[in-house]
Amino acid sequence: MGKLISSSICILVSIFIICSNFSLASTLRIATPFLVADPDNPYQGMTMPSALSSQIIYDPLVIINKNGSVEPWLLTSWSSDNAYEWDLSVRKGVKFSDNSNLTSSSVVQSIGHMQTILGKTETVGRSFENIDKVAIVSEYKLKVYLKQPDPVFPLKLSIWRLPEPVSWKSRRNDPQSYSPGTGAYKLASKEPGKVVYEENPLAWNKPFYKKIILIHVPDQTSRLQAFVAGDVDISLQIGVGDELSVKSIQGNIISRATTRVAYLGFAKEHFEENSLIHNQNIRLALNYAVNREQIADILFNGYVLPTGQLILPGAPGYIPSIKPFPFDVEKAKSLLKDEGYPNGIVLSARVAISGSDEMLLYQQIAADMLKANIKLNLKIGTLSQMTQMLFSGDYKAEVFSSFGRGLDPLGDYRHRSCLGKTGAFPPYFCDKISLEYIKSARLSNSLKEMDELMKKVTKREKNNPLGIFLWPTVPLDAVSKNIHISDTYSTYYDFIPYHLIMEK
Repeated sequence: MGKLISSSICILVSIFIICSNFSLASTLRIATPFLVADPDNPYQGMTMPSALSSQIIYDPLVIINKNGSVEPWLLTSWSSDNAYEWDLSVRKGVKFSDNSNLTSSSVVQSIGHMQTILGKTETVGRSFENIDKVAIVSEYKLKVYLKQPDPVFPLKLSIWRLPEPVSWKSRRNDPQSYSPGTGAYKLASKEPGKVVYEENPLAWNKPFYKKIILIHVPDQTSRLQAFVAGDVDISLQIGVGDELSVKSIQGNIISRATTRVAYLGFAKEHFEENSLIHNQNIRLALNYAVNREQIADILFNGYVLPTGQLILPGAPGYIPSIKPFPFDVEKAKSLLKDEGYPNGIVLSARVAISGSDEMLLYQQIAADMLKANIKLNLKIGTLSQMTQMLFSGDYKAEVFSSFGRGLDPLGDYRHRSCLGKTGAFPPYFCDKISLEYIKSARLSNSLKEMDELMKKVTKREKNNPLGIFLWPTVPLDAVSKNIHISDTYSTYYDFIPYHLIMEK
């Protein structure tokens, strides 16, 4: 790659073609399946892939490793004696790309934006609605006051990315303007389907490449073809079945860590009480009817590990001893028979498909269930259609594909339970017993107490499942043989260290 001077790239993206000319010697080309309409807005995306485009420009306050431990990034320390008042220390010597300094005021003004009418409608702002007020202690220290105690407040800081506050006041009302960040790159240009970034010479983490080009290629096969043809250096979220093609050109498959836990949810609250999905034993039967281990080994080559809970290590409520449901056809049949369905049942499922792996996954789940006399009628849709369904509450199926945020279980219960904090999302699974534990956990100022309460919820959900638990998702990326990527690429949740990607 380094020997080439220039190249012309033409990638088919849905129904249009993107063609660009650029120097390859210092350019990193990345194909992504998802590119938000406002790619340099740090307040719109929390996790990958929605945060991918803004993360190149804006640094998070902290990062989280796969053990669930919070590590410093723009913040160097955080502490609280009561989980209400948090003392934060900002890293010294960091500059935004416009040469202004990162200080405690930068964080305070960011909070100010999130508390505006616009900020409260954005994804990140909604996640920090518990912030009451903030005070500057010194140039690099501040104190954040919460409305309710939150012992896991530091875990949430990983989704908070900082733009330069003065310019953001203009940028938030004008997407065509730009607000500098502290990241390794700054925005050079953006157009539908493509964003170009150039090196930030003032970055505290110096990058190897002078330029990054992010290209939207929603189709998985097209992303693979672009990679094999040498038109891109990294292709994000390829399929396990693409591994041979990647290896054929001496490319590498690298996994990323994400906080998302895949499951098939039960839309119990959107169906009458006499519907099948209200029956606890039927929900248990559905869990016993899926051969997770075989799917993980054969369809996903062992990259994913089945789970029996929607919580990740490090989060309150995680219980290491809870194992995935075993594949037990006879147990599933017995549960159905006990409920008066010896000849089986029929259910519908709405699932979002973004690649061939997901199509095969849901087809295999349906095939497994048939062995237990459960017919699952699949209704295939897109991610945008699934999002619209969640907002509207128009499920039209008892079962639906979804993801849990494994490090923020209490945040998820705002949406799926009858907690009264659902906002735009109508709740879909309410359990009175779990709800009391959740309410108490939300008011706890002790991490130990919160953990104990949420473990009661986890145990309850094992026997009264809100869905068919699958596994923490593991995105796979194809990487050119000419590129070296640090081990940290796979170490931190929803975080790509672009400054550590370099040419061999």
